Amino acid sequence: MVFRSAFPNKEYRNKLTIVVGCVDTAARRAAINQVLELNQFYSRSEIPRVWYLDCGHHAAARQILLGSFLETHPDFYHFGGLGCARLPSRMLQAPDLLKPKLQELTNNLSCDEMAMLNLQSESVNIRVATEAADYLTGWLRVISNGLLPI
Repeated sequence: MVFRSAFPNKEYRNKLTIVVGCVDTAARRAAINQVLELNQFYSRSEIPRVWYLDCGHHAAARQILLGSFLETHPDFYHFGGLGCARLPSRMLQAPDLLKPKLQELTNNLSCDEMAMLNLQSESVNIRVATEAADYLTGWLRVISNGLLPI
């Protein structure tokens, strides 16, 4: 896996890593999602150090999802108190994003045809980036205030 080489020794495994993804294909999202495998190095009592913030949009909607684990069993995630220190991967939260779109399955579409299939408002990228920045700022504030001891 590509991402494991980014963590060659224990020193790097103790650093908080937030991977922000803004990709258009299911295959790319799945590849980025694999970075969460790195959290298997931590015990269940530790807060994960690797998180994936995925930003995406469609013609009239957008989503920003944060996840830290690939575990599928619901008992793995304990919600309560101030929230949850472990969150399911965005691919577990929205598995439909792993399904390839029509333009991903057809290699012979022109750029114009692909643009028409993915028609979106002119400001959607700016809105998604702004919301992602707000999300990260709030989340990092929680960490810096010691509410999540990373």
